[in-house]
Amino acid sequence: GAGNCMDYNAEEAFIGRAMIASARDVTIVADSTKLGRHALFQVCEAQRIDRLVTNGAVPATLRDALVAAEVKITVV
Repeated sequence: GAGNCMDYNAEEAFIGRAMIASARDVTIVADSTKLGRHALFQVCEAQRIDRLVTNGAVPATLRDALVAAEVKITVV
């Protein structure tokens, strides 16, 4: 669904899920060109993300889903 963290690589998604499982807080750092793209493998649901740090505008649909999941969005 919208706002979920996805990856194109199964191994990277597996590693991401393992790191998130043991983390207290989850911060996603992503280039803005990667936001809103669809991928094959889910890393986590939006509700598990605490912060998104990116370098540009977040697409409106994604931003709305992240805000609804109470994700703090930081554009640097």
